[in-house]
Amino acid sequence: MTINPDLLYPEIDPKDYRALVLPGGFHSYGFDEAYDSKIHRLAREIHANDGYIATMCVRVLPIADAGLLMGKEATTYPHSRSHDNLGRPKAGGAKVVDRRVVMDDRIISCNGPGSSLAVVFLLMECLLGAEMTQEVRRFMIYD
Repeated sequence: MTINPDLLYPEIDPKDYRALVLPGGFHSYGFDEAYDSKIHRLAREIHANDGYIATMCVRVLPIADAGLLMGKEATTYPHSRSHDNLGRPKAGGAKVVDRRVVMDDRIISCNGPGSSLAVVFLLMECLLGAEMTQEVRRFMIYD
C-alpha cells in the first residue's frame, strides 16, 4: 500500500491544528514511527496550544513517552506478549485506570480497537459540539 502524505513533517505547523490523532497498531508492525521524538514534540506543541490528543489502543504509550501523562488518568490496550502496555504509561506518570475511554486534560485514550469509535465521537464532540456529533451518529445509524 502506498500512502501519500499531504504534508511532510518539516512543513507541519502545530499552531494550525486543534487535534492530533494517533491510530493504534501493534508494536513493531510498521507503527513504530509514533514513538519518534518528532511525534512527541508535535503532540506537546499541539497540546500546549490547547489542542486535543486522541489515541487509540496502545498509541497512548508515545504520549506517555512525550511526558504528557504526568499525573493524568489514562487507559490502554492491556494485552501484549512482549510489551508492558500498562507499565509504560505508569512510568510516564499516568494513573492507569480500567475504563473503556478516558479523557483527562484534553488527552483521550481507550482500552483497545473496539473503543476507537467512541474516541472519535468524543473528539468530534469536543471540536464540533454535541449537536453535530449526534447528527453524524444518526446518519451512521450508530445508536
